[in-house]
Amino acid sequence: MAESATFVPFGRPPATYIEIPYRDEGRGGGAFYDHFTIQKTTGRETRLSVPAGMTMSALQSYVKGEAISALPYGEMTAEGKKVPPMITAADRVGLLVITGHARETERKRPQALALRDAHERELLRKAFLQGRPVLGICAGSWQIWSSLGGSLKDVKDHAWERMPAITTKGKVGFNTQMHKVAITASSMLAGALTDSQRYATFHPRALPSAATGKWTAGASVPLPSLEMIHPAVGLTVNSVHWKAADLASLPRGIHNRPRVSIAGTALQDDTVAPKCKKEGAGVFKHPDEDTVEVFEQEHGAPLLGIQWHPEAYNNDGSDTSAKHRSIVRYMAKAGDAFCAKRVLVDSFDAEFDDMVSRLRKIKVI
Repeated sequence: MAESATFVPFGRPPATYIEIPYRDEGRGGGAFYDHFTIQKTTGRETRLSVPAGMTMSALQSYVKGEAISALPYGEMTAEGKKVPPMITAADRVGLLVITGHARETERKRPQALALRDAHERELLRKAFLQGRPVLGICAGSWQIWSSLGGSLKDVKDHAWERMPAITTKGKVGFNTQMHKVAITASSMLAGALTDSQRYATFHPRALPSAATGKWTAGASVPLPSLEMIHPAVGLTVNSVHWKAADLASLPRGIHNRPRVSIAGTALQDDTVAPKCKKEGAGVFKHPDEDTVEVFEQEHGAPLLGIQWHPEAYNNDGSDTSAKHRSIVRYMAKAGDAFCAKRVLVDSFDAEFDDMVSRLRKIKVI
C-alpha cells in the first residue's frame, strides 16, 4: 500500500493504513486488542507508532506466547505470528486512532503512561495542523478533549466490571451494554451511523448552551436544537470509563467560539443497565445522565471523541453492531480522503516547482 509514482488521486480514494500509538500496559494484550479490533472492524492494515524511550517488546512477547487469536494483517515473525509493523515515512497513513487504557495502568505504570501521553499529544498537535482525521476511543477521547484545552470530571456507574476482550473464538467478548446515548440528529456522527435517519426522533432535552455550557429546558429552546434521539430508540452502548469530558470546560478557539460540539449524551435505561454483582441481585447500575459521550470538531477535518467502544462489536449481522462498526469505518474513509488530498496537493506543488524552474531557465521570471 506504499505510495507509487503512478498513483492518481481521483475517484474513490484508495484504502490507507490506520495509525495506532502503542500502549505499554505490561503484558502487551491491550496493544494487541487495539490492532485486532480495528483491523477486524475496518478491514484495513494498521501501523504502530511507538513513543520515544519505549519498546514494543511486551506486544511481541504477547503475540509469541499468550495471544489466543491471530491478527488479520501484520508482519510475520520467526515463529509464524503476525505483529503490526512500525510506521514508516513511505506508508500511506490516513486515520489516527487514539485508544484508551486500563484503569490500573494509572497506578501500576505511570511512567509508561506519561511517555505515551507526550507521544499522543505531539501526534494530535500535528494532526490539528494538517487537518488529519482523528478518532479517540474511551480514554483516547479524554486525550483529545484535554489537548484542545478542556478538562475532565469523575462519573458514576459508567464502568462495568471488566473491559471488552478477545475470546478463544477470535471474537470480542464481555461487551456488556450499560446505557443508551442520545445522538444529535444533525451531527456528523448521526450521518456516520447506518440508517441514521431512523434516529432523528424528537427528544424533549435540548443541547447544552454554547454560551453557558448548561442544559436548557426543552420548551425554551428553538426546535432545531431538539433533534435528539428518543430514549426508546436511543443507541445502546457499552461503558467502561470512570471519567468523562467536563462540559463546563468546552474547548474554545478564536472569538471564544466552541472548537467542538456535543454529538451525544448518556441516557439511563434500566432495561439496558446490567445488574451489578457487587451490590446484589436486582440492583441496577445507574450511569450519570447527560454525561458527554461523544463530541466532534465544529469545523475542518472529521474528529470524533467517543466515550464507549464501537470497535468491540462483532460482525454478527445485528442492527446495533452495524451502527457501531460503521462509525469506525466512516472515520477510516475520512483518513483515505485526507491522504488522497495530500498526494494531490504534493503533485500540484511538484508541477508548480517544475514550471517555475523551466520559466527561470528561459528567464521569464
